[in-house]
Amino acid sequence: MHIAYITLFSVMFVISEETDYIRSSEGLTNITNIIIPGNTTIVRFSHNQISFVPANYFKNLTSLIKIFLDHNGMTDIEDSAFSQVPSVRHIWINNNQLTVIREMMFSGVPNLSMLRLYANQIHTIEEGSFKENVALTTLDLIRNSLQVCVNYGLRNLQILGGYLHPSYLCN
Repeated sequence: MHIAYITLFSVMFVISEETDYIRSSEGLTNITNIIIPGNTTIVRFSHNQISFVPANYFKNLTSLIKIFLDHNGMTDIEDSAFSQVPSVRHIWINNNQLTVIREMMFSGVPNLSMLRLYANQIHTIEEGSFKENVALTTLDLIRNSLQVCVNYGLRNLQILGGYLHPSYLCN
């Protein structure tokens, strides 16, 4: 990201080249027909009623860095919904109703470093679910109902659900 600094009347403003696509609090229930501009760096679909994210939805958004899908009541993310978007680094899917994290749900985002999944209803994370997310250092899973703990494939994880040890996450 390039940042330009501008001083005007002795006050400094920071102007970034990030391009937000915001559709928050609009009552959206379906995003399948919404076309996001190709130069978008941040997508915000927070506080809607989006029930699922379709497969390959974010493909061709090569500048995308952050995705906000929090507070939607979402029950599913189709496998590979985020595939072909290697630039994504942060995803917020907290405060939804996800119950299972499938192995291919977060495939195709090797540079993902932060994933916020707290306050869902997740009870199962399939083995190998994060094996492609080699840059993942923060995975927030607090306020879920995890019952099955397996090898998630996390190599570089530093912060796991606000705790540093995965045993805190399982009932």
